[in-house]
Amino acid sequence: MSAAELAAKLQGFRSHCWAQLLRLDGAVPAMPVEVPEGLSDSYRPDPFGNIVAEGAEPHSLCHFEVEHLFPRRRGGRTVLQNLAAVHWFACRVRGGRLLSTVVIRHDGVNPMQCGLTDSMLQVMGMPFITSLVAQLSISSDGDLI
Repeated sequence: MSAAELAAKLQGFRSHCWAQLLRLDGAVPAMPVEVPEGLSDSYRPDPFGNIVAEGAEPHSLCHFEVEHLFPRRRGGRTVLQNLAAVHWFACRVRGGRLLSTVVIRHDGVNPMQCGLTDSMLQVMGMPFITSLVAQLSISSDGDLI
């Protein structure tokens, strides 16, 4: 497979996963997430309630990656049914663990909830804030830079 063919295939996976975010039922994410009207074309919740944006820069506050639901290192295949758009830092938190092993901590913190939330998105009705958030980055330690 040529580099151009591989790039096209990866973009197809990314587009499919972005479209699938519109089809999440009430069980995923566990808490209902509401994206303000007017922002839903650009921002959507991932399966863990993190708000992601299709055109966000890598490692920015709203960037997502195509993640294997059943990890490749455990035999998961790269097929559309096994892929999901997940906030990039949540991918790092999860590593190659099965989703059932990523548990909410005793203090109620969900380790997979690590990006922009819908309550934070409520203040984003102003265009200058929307463009600012798309440019914010998170370090590998989880700090805003």
